Amino acid sequence: KNASGIYAEIDGAKNELQVKLSNLSNLSHDLVQEAIDHAQELQQEANELSRKLHSSDMNGLVQKALDASNVYENIVNYVSEANETAEFALNTTDRIYDAVSGIDTQIIYHKDESENLLNQARELQAKAESSSDEAVADTSRRVGGALARKTALKTRLSDAVKQLQAAERGKHQRELKSHLLVHWSVR
Repeated sequence: KNASGIYAEIDGAKNELQVKLSNLSNLSHDLVQEAIDHAQELQQEANELSRKLHSSDMNGLVQKALDASNVYENIVNYVSEANETAEFALNTTDRIYDAVSGIDTQIIYHKDESENLLNQARELQAKAESSSDEAVADTSRRVGGALARKTALKTRLSDAVKQLQAAERGKHQRELKSHLLVHWSVR
């Protein structure tokens, strides 16, 4: 994978985590609000029961007092549960926020690390290209030198052939003169 693809994946994951954190933050506030609303409803029921207790006649007053006491106890329990739920939601939100912060830190670290690796790769590529250019230039110099030596050797060979041919002609001419002298002196 190339670095830009990795950056895109990192940015996508970061955005997705931020959306989830936002949703969880809203959810925790919703849970807290729901618990508060429930506690208020229970308080209203307790107030209504209290009004009914006071407005009723004296018959069954003890039973109504016991019922009210039980209702009050239930209300206290519900309020306590609502507080626990709200606290749990808040703790969960804090943990999620910490996790997202940690992931953000890791994303930044890995992004920096990826940039470093990309820069190193670019440097190595540049070195490879420059050393390739140097190798081509060196090979070109060697080929040029070899061609120059070939031309020089060809010239020397041509000169040697000419000298050899001249020497052969001279030898043949001397032999011919020698034969002619011998031939003319024999006659």
